[in-house]
Amino acid sequence: MANGWRAQINIKGHRESLVRPTKAQAVAWATERESAIRNHVDTGILKGKTFEDACRRYELEVSKHKRGYRWEALRLNALVEFVMDGKRLGDIELVDMSSDLIGRWRDLRMKGTEETKGVSGSTINRILNLWSHVLSTAATEWKWISHSPTKDVRRPKESPHRDRRPTQDEIDRIKLYCGFNDEPSVNQYCLDEIGDEDDQFNTVLAMARAEGIDPDQVRAELETPVEPEPAPEPVQKPAKRGRKPKTEKPADAALPEKTETEKEAEAVLQKIAPWPYPTSKGAA
Repeated sequence: MANGWRAQINIKGHRESLVRPTKAQAVAWATERESAIRNHVDTGILKGKTFEDACRRYELEVSKHKRGYRWEALRLNALVEFVMDGKRLGDIELVDMSSDLIGRWRDLRMKGTEETKGVSGSTINRILNLWSHVLSTAATEWKWISHSPTKDVRRPKESPHRDRRPTQDEIDRIKLYCGFNDEPSVNQYCLDEIGDEDDQFNTVLAMARAEGIDPDQVRAELETPVEPEPAPEPVQKPAKRGRKPKTEKPADAALPEKTETEKEAEAVLQKIAPWPYPTSKGAA
């Protein structure tokens, strides 16, 4: 160089560069730094930590606080147990994990093996994002490695988006293969029937079950028929200028007549409920 000699080193993904006035000084610095890096001195690398150690700590300290915790836990476990060249990824030390290894994993997962099918580029990218976050956290927070090797890994293309919805014929074939039955089950049919009843009658059934009474044995009869009171005549206010007369009902106007189901429900509640329950006027 015009102003000196530049020495560059690249050891296990750790790159450094420095300019020295003379060639001898540059060579001496490079030799010293290479020795320090290989011995894990002054590089922020913690020797002996494996990829499984990083994944387990990441799962406990980071993934556990995410909404997608279950998905990340499954993916991390699959990564740890994945076997390459007869060795689990989880057993590889972080200092030995390189972009070349991750790239070979990418190609193997996309191609597939005898035991597993190949996956799409979108799936690979999702896993690589998680992998990158684990190693980046190990580098920046835990100081286990100097940097994440996933930054140097080429990403595959994303899978094309869907351009149509499934046809009814495809849906029918899937339902037939899965053994899906369009007819409602017995439980669903019973729930639909119960849901059609009035709210008060459902309350009676619930109270009967709470008291240990068989709902099938619940029967209610009113001793005295309820005669609805005639509704009073609506009160008319004097009309204002330019406005039509407004009709209002009094606050104590009679409510609509209750159904037979509501009447039966009130009668049963009076017998089984421990608190007073409002009944229709005139009921025994």
